[in-house]
This record gives sequence, structure tokens and C-alpha cells, in this order.
Amino acid sequence: MIVLISSPHSRNCSPLTSLPITTNTYRLTIAKTGHNTLLVLCINFILPLRLLKVTVAINIIIIIIILIATVTFSNRSGSMKLIHRTRSVLWPVLAIVSRYVFVVIGSDVSGEQFREWGDEISTIIFKDFSLPNSSLFAHSLDDQWPDFAWGQGVQFRSLCAAARVDPLSYLSVTEQQAQEIRARYWCLHNGIWGFTAAVDSCGDRYYDDNAWLALAFLELYDLTLNVRYLQWAEETVVFCMSGENGPQDDPDGGIRWHEGDQSGASVCSTAPTIVANLHIYAITGTASYYNDAERLYYWIMASDLRYDTWLFHETAQGPLGYQTAVMSQAALRMYLSSGNTSHLLEAQNMATSMETSFVDARSHVLHSTGKWGGHDMTTAYAALYAVDGNPRWLDIISGYLGYLHDVARDGTSGRYPDSWDDAASGGERDLMSNACAARGFWDVAYTHGGSAPEYPVVLFQDCQYGGWSAGFEPGTYCLSDLRAHGVGDNDVSSVTIAPGYSVTFFSGDHLADSSLSKSVDDDCLVDDNFNDVVSSMVITSTTNVPAGPAWSPRPAVSARGVSLRADLFWTGGSGAVSHCLFFGTDPSPPYLGEYTTTVYNPGQL
Repeated sequence: MIVLISSPHSRNCSPLTSLPITTNTYRLTIAKTGHNTLLVLCINFILPLRLLKVTVAINIIIIIIILIATVTFSNRSGSMKLIHRTRSVLWPVLAIVSRYVFVVIGSDVSGEQFREWGDEISTIIFKDFSLPNSSLFAHSLDDQWPDFAWGQGVQFRSLCAAARVDPLSYLSVTEQQAQEIRARYWCLHNGIWGFTAAVDSCGDRYYDDNAWLALAFLELYDLTLNVRYLQWAEETVVFCMSGENGPQDDPDGGIRWHEGDQSGASVCSTAPTIVANLHIYAITGTASYYNDAERLYYWIMASDLRYDTWLFHETAQGPLGYQTAVMSQAALRMYLSSGNTSHLLEAQNMATSMETSFVDARSHVLHSTGKWGGHDMTTAYAALYAVDGNPRWLDIISGYLGYLHDVARDGTSGRYPDSWDDAASGGERDLMSNACAARGFWDVAYTHGGSAPEYPVVLFQDCQYGGWSAGFEPGTYCLSDLRAHGVGDNDVSSVTIAPGYSVTFFSGDHLADSSLSKSVDDDCLVDDNFNDVVSSMVITSTTNVPAGPAWSPRPAVSARGVSLRADLFWTGGSGAVSHCLFFGTDPSPPYLGEYTTTVYNPGQL
């Protein structure tokens, strides 16, 4: 039995919900609603929602058939009552209706809507950027030559994501592009094979280009289980690892940017190489891949390429979304490979920090280009949701992708801008910008979608609500908590506060030193002598709304076939900043403590 108690602001816990989960034996219990419901549900999840009229017509036919069969059976039995006949039809009807209600009402942007958007831009890419007698894609409408390896790689990965959702339409063309990339970019130089940047040449080769292609081949292997793609990924990772700095170098770790660069280390090369190593390790179990990934991971986590707010950056460049996004994926795969929950928390901190730094908490616009943030951030958020089940990650994606499609997309050409917050320039004429949008849409099409998040309190870096923006729920936030949200020490200048909430700022950590209380918006804290001094805070609900209960435990209630080393996840209650955990097989399990995360590792059961 597991009991989770949500705590809104204090450490006084009161029971709000109980989640009965047996620790060693899990059973999946399904309400018995009849074979009719099962039939309809199976058919409905096969039928695409975009064919709405056809789907509805087929569902009506199914209901009529069930009704006729039910009446026939009732007449034969002689003892069946009308209520039983009605119930036999009611459950299938509710099953059908629930699906459409879920998609239309349950989320602002459904997974099926993202699929339609992905189809739209993928069709445009094939129309505008396909090259004659080739499976490669042109650099732009104006430059009709095969794009560089980076652009081909982004399009390759967008097709992989599309093929995961719609293999009949996209898998074959994905494999064709993969094979031509291998044939025309793979070359031998200085005794080692690798992918060159330009087609049909063998010039300076980039370690980050190769890492992105390794990830694409691994995604294609996951779709096809064709060992050729796994082999190509392994050979590509060999080239990537040849760019690693040794103990005698300065810096003494990490992977350089390209062959011609014999100094420095790059996040854009190191992070995807970590992910590729761990992906191969998950497939093959070969320890050397995990060892290489672990060494690179711990080196970059301890390096000066990471800020204390969990953002990553290059040495001569400020932070860009894709750097932290791929490191979040690396942390997530470290967790999946090692079982160490600290890596999951690292991935979640990075994801939160990305939101603060690049996503406007009020308009939900993503202030980043597609190639240097947008599509990799979307991949990272979708991957994190697949592991911890927190719908917040899908909500973040849905907010900025909704803006990208509805506002930034060019209505005439259907193409997308380079910057995902640019609603004025119209659609770009290059492959990269549009392939990034396609990858983003297809990544979320595999989920149920979400709705843009709304926060009761939003902090801003600058006066007049400028700079980064960070959304917060009620709770107590010390400096470490602020940093986990991407907020630096002494870096808050303005705040918005929803009705029914208040915030008290403190100049010291752990709610110490001078304080300032606010219950309404303030566009500049200068006149309060509290500009750039916030180090901790408390947010409370002035309407005394209790914290919502924890919900959606994973593994699910009564699940079967669960590993004896599985972690327990749950979705935090609304307004809850911590949960009191009781764990055990007794009806009154022992208390294990208060958890600010939504995961618990019980160890070997």
C-alpha cells in the first residue's frame, strides 16, 4: 500500500488521497463492460480522428449492428429485460463519445492535431525541397543542391518521428534518405570513417553532425529493428569518440566541435554523443558504451559549460535551448541506464530551466530558433513526459507549438520562420527551418497533446516584465529551488500575481533577512528597494484552497509484470509542493518522509 499526502506550503501533512499499490504483485483490473465496448474501443483507436466524418459513420453502423444483435439475443432468451439491452448499447456509445470528448475538450491541442500539422509541413517539404532522382533534400528553394549533413540530419529525424506515428506513409522514404546519406556523406579521412559536412566530398568533418546522424540511425533502428542501422550508428559513434579530449589536453574532457579544431570542448558535440552511447547501450548491453557516456556526462556536469541554473552554454556563446535540451535527454538516459533517480531530477531541473529561459510564461511563445532550440527542446520534453508522466511537459510544448502554427506560420506558403517567436517575417525558404517545425509536431503527435500552462505567480528578470519569466505554484522556495527553476540569485525585478494569491520575497536564503509581500502585479521592484535582491520566497493562496491530491501513480494500480526494481512515479497534486509518502504492504504502511519530487526509488523489493 502506498499513501501519498499532498502538502500545499507547510510541512504539516494531512491525508488527501490513498493510492493502493501492492509492492510485489501488480494486477490490472478492468471494469467488465462487455465485449461490445472492447470491440468499439479497438476499432476507434485504429480509425484516425482526422477522418472524422468517416469514423462517425462507421461508429453509427457499429452501434446499429450491436443494437440488432442485442435485440435478437434478447428475443431468443425471453428473459432479458429492456434495461440490459439498453446497457449493452450504452457502454459502446459512451466509449465512442469519450474518445471525441477527450480529444476536443480534454486538451487545447490534441496529439491528432499535431499529427495534422506534421502532415501539412511534411507534405510541403516534399513538394518544395525534394531533389530529382534523389532521396536527399535541397538546402533551400533558391539553392537546389543537397543540404549539408546537419540539415539532412534534422529532416532525417523529422521523418523518423513521422514514421513512428504513420509508418505506412513515412517509413519507406525515411529508409531511402538514410541509405543515400550513408552513401554520399560517409567517407574515410586520416584513417577513420565519418560523415562529412558537404555531399560527395571529404572535407572537415564535424563531431556534432555525426552525433545527430547517429541518433537518427538509432531511431530508425528502433522502428525497423534492422541491424544495419544499428551498425551504422555504432560506426558513427566511433568517429564521435575520436574527438574526445584526454587527460593531457586543455580542457581535459568533452568532445571537440570538428576535426580541424584541436582545442576546446563543445556541448553540441558532447551531449548528443552521450545520448547516442546510452541509446546503443540500452540496445546492446555493451558496457563500454555506458562507460564512455558516464565519463563524458560527469565531466560536462562538473565543467564551466553549465551554469548553476542548470543551463548549458558554449565557451564563446550564451545559452541556447538545444544545448540544455540534449543534456536533459542525456540525464534522462543516464537515469534509465543506471536507475539513479538523481539523474531524473537533473533532467527535470534542466527542463524547468529551459522553460524559464526561453518560454514566455504569459504568452507561451518560445524565444528561440527551431535549429538552436525549438525541435530539440520539444524532443526533450516529450521524452521526459514518456518517463515521468508529468503532463506539464506536454503543456509547455502545446503552448509554444500552438503559437508557432497559428501565429508564426506563413498563411500563404505554409512554411515556418527560423525563429519560433517571429510572426512577421513569413515562412523561411530553407529546409532546416521547416524540418525543425516538422520534427516538433511529429514528436508530440505520438502523445495525447496538452494545453498551455497557467501559473498563479510569474517572476521576471527585468522591470516591465522583461527578460526571462518563471511560473510558480504555491509553496516555499529556497535559493536551490529557485535555481532549479532557472532563476538566479538576486535576479528578480518584476512579478505578476493572479487574484487569490500572494507572495512574500526574502533577501536571504531559507526565508531569512528582509522581506516584501505582494498580492498584485508589480512591474518594477525598484521603488520597493527590492530589485535584484530576491533569494527565497513563499507563495500562498489567500482563498485557502487546499493542495490537490497526488494522482496517476506509475506503475498503475494493480499493474502486473512490473520489475521488482521499478521506481514509483506520481503526478503531483495541484498547488502541492511536497508529498508525504507511506510505503509498504500493510493497510497502514510506514511513513518514509516528505518528498518534493514525484518519484520514489524503493530499491530491490
